[in-house]
Amino acid sequence: MCLPMQLKNAHKCVENVSRSNCPVCLEDIHTSRVICHVPPCGHLLHRPCFERMLKFGLYACPICQTSLVNMERLWKYWDEEVENTPMPEEYRNCYVGILCKDCHKEGTVKFHVVGFKCNHCGSYNTCRVRGPVIRSPEENLMETMLLAMSNYTGRVGFAQFKCKMCPEHLVGTKAYNVMMIINENEAGIIASAMIVLLQQEAASMQLLS
Repeated sequence: MCLPMQLKNAHKCVENVSRSNCPVCLEDIHTSRVICHVPPCGHLLHRPCFERMLKFGLYACPICQTSLVNMERLWKYWDEEVENTPMPEEYRNCYVGILCKDCHKEGTVKFHVVGFKCNHCGSYNTCRVRGPVIRSPEENLMETMLLAMSNYTGRVGFAQFKCKMCPEHLVGTKAYNVMMIINENEAGIIASAMIVLLQQEAASMQLLS
């Protein structure tokens, strides 16, 4: 394995990283005589493979997706693009949950078609995490929880509304404000369960009255 001398005491060490293959050409790194490149994340790849990736506009580590080079200039350019690209009125106050691939932290940021900027390190090397689009940070009721009647753990959102099924003289009471769980896969199941529960409560209250 060949490494540049300037990397001595100036790179991140990952245990047994040299015993793996180059993630680009899949050639064994330890027995290779091709010079290697060590990006900030510490994963090894051949220098020619690294240069070929940059040539084709691929700036993220093939293994962990962390930025391979200093991207500050590009992030500043994207800041200008975001500023010069106003969103339609119906999307201006929308927020989404993201995961930053550079600092590995989650956050909630404004939705924008150009990209999602990490509010921790300023990187645009981010991706959406599972969960709904919310309208404002004040309405951000997203949290990680175990959904009732399911084995799904993840981000969920809530929407409160009056139940039209309830008898008119009961509508408006606190007991009949339904809290709907918004979730991509479980919404139908949870909604059905809540309606059944609501019907049972309505029947029991009518019997008591």
